[in-house]
Amino acid sequence: MNIKSLLEYTQSLNILYVEDNIEIAHNGKDMLSHYFNSVDIAYDGEDGSQKYLNSLKQHHTSYDIVITDINMPKLNGVELSRLILRTRPEQAIVIMSGQEDSAYLMECINMGVSGFLSKPLDFKQLHMLLSRISQAIADRKFVVEHIDTLKNRNSKLENKNTQLNKAIDASVLVSKSNTKGIITYANQAFIEVSGYSLDELIGNSHNIVRHSDTEDELYHDMWKTIRSKKVWRGMLKNKAKDGHDYYVDVTIVPVLNAKNRISEFLSIRYEVTNLVLATRKAQESQMAKEQFLANMSHELRTPLTAILGFSQMIMARADTPEIISNCVSKINIAGINLLTQVNTILDLSKIESGQMTYQFDNFQLKPLFEELRVILESQAKDKNISLIMPMIDKEEMHGDKLSIKQVFMNLLSNAIKFTAINTTVEISYTCNIEQKEHIFKVYDQGDGVDEKDIQTLFEPFYQGENSRINATPGTGLGLAICKRIVTDVHKGKIGVENIKNGGSCFYMTIPINS
Repeated sequence: MNIKSLLEYTQSLNILYVEDNIEIAHNGKDMLSHYFNSVDIAYDGEDGSQKYLNSLKQHHTSYDIVITDINMPKLNGVELSRLILRTRPEQAIVIMSGQEDSAYLMECINMGVSGFLSKPLDFKQLHMLLSRISQAIADRKFVVEHIDTLKNRNSKLENKNTQLNKAIDASVLVSKSNTKGIITYANQAFIEVSGYSLDELIGNSHNIVRHSDTEDELYHDMWKTIRSKKVWRGMLKNKAKDGHDYYVDVTIVPVLNAKNRISEFLSIRYEVTNLVLATRKAQESQMAKEQFLANMSHELRTPLTAILGFSQMIMARADTPEIISNCVSKINIAGINLLTQVNTILDLSKIESGQMTYQFDNFQLKPLFEELRVILESQAKDKNISLIMPMIDKEEMHGDKLSIKQVFMNLLSNAIKFTAINTTVEISYTCNIEQKEHIFKVYDQGDGVDEKDIQTLFEPFYQGENSRINATPGTGLGLAICKRIVTDVHKGKIGVENIKNGGSCFYMTIPINS
């Protein structure tokens, strides 16, 4: 299919675009509308799931391509993709991911998603990927039409086979085999990638390209599936004639004759070697990161503990000269700050790698707010700031109390840090029964958040402009940890808004049954 035909074909395709950021969603829709017939937006995974299922029920068809973000409230992109592929295994799905999403990459590949886009969206990257997927959809639809034709065994069978070969030779590895698995046909793409000639392939089984690393159990499952007249889909590691490895995403379709018996098997393969190698590189990077953090934990925590211990001993001595005591006090404060930063980095690493454990239970909010008041009272008094807590009695919520407390500690500490002296910092709480969620808001009377920082404020190691100018900088990880706790652990939402008359409002919502 040439470029002109491909562009004409994409104008008939319908897209479901799932993105929880409203601004990014609308910008993405504008970009996608240049390519496709229609683009429907869903603002979270649950909304996307509902729209997808409604399309199947109402129109007896589905979207041609689903493009979804990974980190979303209610239902993330991985869970949404898994649900869709259970319903329709052949669905084309594109995952949008950031650098922090590398841990999800292998899981998405194992599910069989069609491709990945890096955030923010790049027009060239988008064009290349969607062109390839649209080509693949066209090829798959053509294959399905061809299979239907085979069932009818009409006189145009041979001519349609020729058309099929021409349509998919350029980008897809295609082969046919008889009911015993002996290759009866291989297209040019299969020949080029495997390195074997057509004569070497015909009459042999696919074991000719089988890699010794592939377990027998996988092939047993494959044969069991296709012999029961079902489509099998998976990823295989193959070995070319010259000995190099390559990976293919495989779909094997049993072709039935007029008597509803299997006459042959049609295998469709997409080479995904580059994608697998990229995944492996991401995994190695993640392992290196975890090893570095483990070393940092040991190499920094151990001497820091000694420094803090000895500095406290020196300060406690009555005969320590004042000038030395002041210097040691500064060392102690710097050591405490450094240890706090090390612990924060390690906490984020544990959350991202799934090593952090949580204890979900019902707990009352009033005692939690009282604990926060006691802990932060000293920091607030230094600036003569009044802490206003919500007037509640026996309200409860379900969640991990310690991590929720950590979120409030971070938001309130930041609010006090950036609020002017002789003012107030306030927490409000409401329970929205209709939306089935707890709503918390932290108001400060600082300079607000720069508009250009709002979208990236919760990203790791990012600090807003006001943070760099108006207060002592931290690690840039506190709000990133808050986001992980609220969105990933409790399936809620967190964000920030500027207040009209000055200051900012950090809000979070937690589902009642999180």
